[in-house]
Amino acid sequence: MPALIVSPYIPKLTVDATVRDHTSIATTVREAFGIEEPLTDRDKSMSGVFDLLVLEEPRDPVQLPPAPPEDLEELPPPSRALLGADVLPRARRARGD
Repeated sequence: MPALIVSPYIPKLTVDATVRDHTSIATTVREAFGIEEPLTDRDKSMSGVFDLLVLEEPRDPVQLPPAPPEDLEELPPPSRALLGADVLPRARRARGD
């Protein structure tokens, strides 16, 4: 399975074709602590992530939209309509109300 690497030290919209998977974590830890001996053959041949961390300063954080209200009844009617007519009864059942 391909890896998704997220960091404020990677330039925005970076796409990298290097093959990485969960074994990249072991390689990155090895590189971070200066451990020369690979743990496994897979670890020996896998790329870490340090080559992606090229920014000197972290990027500014992304502004996320506000979280929806805890009580779905506080949503304005158009938002409830977009979610579907049965959203409130389903939410109540899920919460055990």
